Amino acid sequence: MIKATVVAAAATVACALHSGQGERVGFHGVPESGPDEYASADLSPSDFWDKYVQGMEPVVIRGAVKADPAVELWTDDYMIREYGDMKVRVEPKIEGGSRSVEAGEMPSNLKLRDFYNKWFDEAYVVTQIPRPMANETTIASVMSCGPITDQFVEMNLWISKATSGVTSSQIHKDSNNQMVSSHFSGSLALQPCC
Repeated sequence: MIKATVVAAAATVACALHSGQGERVGFHGVPESGPDEYASADLSPSDFWDKYVQGMEPVVIRGAVKADPAVELWTDDYMIREYGDMKVRVEPKIEGGSRSVEAGEMPSNLKLRDFYNKWFDEAYVVTQIPRPMANETTIASVMSCGPITDQFVEMNLWISKATSGVTSSQIHKDSNNQMVSSHFSGSLALQPCC
């Protein structure tokens, strides 16, 4: 009995030596400064390539997709009307969670219309943009010339229900083809999950 008490006390002391131990994710210390931020017109393609792509540094480019026609065009109603029969890949909102939801087994692929009608609350779409949709959007000018144009592999579409303009996903790792994220509506932020 005494041995167990000593071990527990030693473990408590060891944990107390590490700042943030046992606290919520993201509260382990003083926040570091965020990534560099630019208005889209203030960052040249060559600087973007040299400093951020080659340098593997994050950057926020504000207003980069403001003039993209898809910002206004891709409403939920438009997507259902024009692309409702398109097959899309869906994932549960809880990463690694069960695909079994009260309404039935969640499929990996389904028609976009069925996603909106049945799975909008429990899942999100993450699928490669088909050619007709790709013709309705553009690549931000900072990424449309120079060596980066040879680096694009695919364009993906992510649709998720936003509550009060906010959608979320658990912290997870994506492959490096997820390097660029264009955000059209609502808000996008990295927040601790716990």
